[in-house]
Amino acid sequence: MSKNIAMPFLNAERYFKQASDNVRNAFQKDRDRIIHSSAFRRLQYKTQVFIYNEGDHYRTRLTHSLEVAQIARSIGVQLHGNIDLIEALALVHDIGHPAFAHSGEKSLQKCMQNYGGFDHNAQSFLIVTEYENRYPDFNGLNLTYTCLEGMLKHNTLDDIQKAEFKNLISHSIYHDVLDFDSFPCLESQIASISDDIAYCSHDLDDAIRANLLSLESISEIDFLCDIIKSVLSDYPTISQQRLRHEFIRRLVHSLISDVIQASQEIMRKHGIDSYQQVQNAPFLSVKFSEAMHKNVYDIKAFLYDNMYQSKPVLDVMQKAQNIIEDLFSVYFHNPDKLPSQWHNIEIMDNEQHKARHICNFIAGMTDRFAIEQHKKHCIVL
Repeated sequence: MSKNIAMPFLNAERYFKQASDNVRNAFQKDRDRIIHSSAFRRLQYKTQVFIYNEGDHYRTRLTHSLEVAQIARSIGVQLHGNIDLIEALALVHDIGHPAFAHSGEKSLQKCMQNYGGFDHNAQSFLIVTEYENRYPDFNGLNLTYTCLEGMLKHNTLDDIQKAEFKNLISHSIYHDVLDFDSFPCLESQIASISDDIAYCSHDLDDAIRANLLSLESISEIDFLCDIIKSVLSDYPTISQQRLRHEFIRRLVHSLISDVIQASQEIMRKHGIDSYQQVQNAPFLSVKFSEAMHKNVYDIKAFLYDNMYQSKPVLDVMQKAQNIIEDLFSVYFHNPDKLPSQWHNIEIMDNEQHKARHICNFIAGMTDRFAIEQHKKHCIVL
């Protein structure tokens, strides 16, 4: 795409009108509001894979989000996207994740199965449109329509068109003003594929650090084996620690370079040279090449089988699920145990509203706070 089409074709409108200023553009404001939100700060103590108290060097949701933003900026510069919007979308993409990674989400989905369900992407949307209350004139962060649509489409269109997802945000004042049908904007596609790059590479790094995987074990994937061999060829006497770092560095570089090259080829082939064309195309414009897509699939499958489904991780995640489910039960049957600022007598007579209120409280918890509350309120046998 040409270099100077970003701003004129991006909708910087907000639901609540606010005057522009000469200091920051609209998407810089979006990014800054996300960074200053309470929900973003809480990502510091929310699990990526390893619970916060298992070590200081493992990724958290916060460090993962920062790494996604860095990768997305690198891709965005080469594809001539709006860097401020890219950064905002990368930083906000996990803001609705509960504690304990996907185990926490799985537990809340179970708890809420009779009360409208739970979806972390919908939760992210509700956090930035309703639950963050920092401004005197409106609830939420009043992000631009473009940023909100980019958030919603971070995963796939199929995800946001599911009945449960639509039901979760059906009451939102934004429901009838956002576009749910077109493909994601260029910046949203960049943030999404950067998320894939970050968690594939950095989960490998954390798994090796945790001795769940070794450089030898991951060498069964030819693509990864070739990268390791290239490092050893250049540095035959390198230490294992430096080998791991250089391997991850080259892996990330390979994935980023492939996305840039493959996406540029897609845009050239189909004559895509405007934001409208990106969103109106019947396919994603930002992709891996076919060969790299297979490599990424192989890495994800390997991680699932050998890391996410490993006994040490499953044991910890089962305990995490128990914590979430125990807390939901305690608060549901004893709402007086909620902190005073979460007491809301008006909604407690309606089980649907009470369950959603409790779900929102638990979803905002960090790993640390959830563990503390479980020790405080739940009997551990």
